[in-house]
Amino acid sequence: MRIEEVATEAGVSRSTVYRYFRSRDELLLAVLLDRVDTAMDVALESLPHPYDARVTLVEVFVRGTSLIDGDALAEALFAAGGRASGDSLPLATEPIVEAVHKRLEPLLLRWQDSGQLSADLDLWEAVRWLIAAGGAMMAPPWSSRSLPDKRVFAETYLIRALLQPATPTPDAEVSTSSRRDDGKTPSR
Repeated sequence: MRIEEVATEAGVSRSTVYRYFRSRDELLLAVLLDRVDTAMDVALESLPHPYDARVTLVEVFVRGTSLIDGDALAEALFAAGGRASGDSLPLATEPIVEAVHKRLEPLLLRWQDSGQLSADLDLWEAVRWLIAAGGAMMAPPWSSRSLPDKRVFAETYLIRALLQPATPTPDAEVSTSSRRDDGKTPSR
């Protein structure tokens, strides 16, 4: 993408574009921030269980990574070798982390207060890692994976790292006295 092309598409002069954006990377960052705001609004508006960290984090992650589907600009940004997936404009830059953190912070604090998230978890860094993992999911080869595959990844690896281990219910526990010598539970 060249600034001249942006100016032509917008119907303004190149100098007008440069008045608002000093570089192409600054323009791309503005586009990404706009997309992040929209994506976060969409993802957070219809959460089925906002008090459940496990369900909500998986849902926000999967919805966020699927928003590029059918969006020509987003698909171009995250295509192999695209600017958003490259080192020149990392997806986890401070302005993007700040925008996502601002939207997620009330939920993250609620979950931390309720004991669902570790009390010592640095929420800013957690958001940064969620974004980094989401960026990986939006770029090839993960971008071609199905939503169920992305959901399994989020549930199995990403969310597990953020949440407190669930306390097992008495029915789910197996006493050590009922185990065989090889550590396996005998069949009933």
